[in-house]
Amino acid sequence: MARYLAQCLGFDHASIGQLLPGAQGIRNQAVWQDGLARAGFDYPVAGSPCEQLLGQAWCCVPEGVCRRFPEFPPVRDLMAESYLGTTLRGTSGTPIGVIALIGRHPLAEPHLAGPPLRIVGLRAAAELERRLAGSPATA
Repeated sequence: MARYLAQCLGFDHASIGQLLPGAQGIRNQAVWQDGLARAGFDYPVAGSPCEQLLGQAWCCVPEGVCRRFPEFPPVRDLMAESYLGTTLRGTSGTPIGVIALIGRHPLAEPHLAGPPLRIVGLRAAAELERRLAGSPATA
């Protein structure tokens, strides 16, 4: 899913992460960056674009994300310009994770990125909820 979103929407980085207990951090379950699968990593919610995202259905920073979040390593390390994310919610409506897309170029038409992100977000939320419940994931 991370690879699909990065390729389909033209982002350099895509990650799907689980919200850690207490909503203090995110544990990436899938990371696709610069055309390659990468190891997952944990990061704090505070000071990241996801901090704003968790209070909304989705968040879009079409340009200037590196200036807004200069201390957030994935944004800083990529010299990012754009960010797009969606909150993954369980069947109860509670946030359980996020999808974050980071790009090195401004996002020219953010309204075109929203629908595929929301569709993949529904599937990712279902898969993440299954993993959290201990059920085997389906293909």
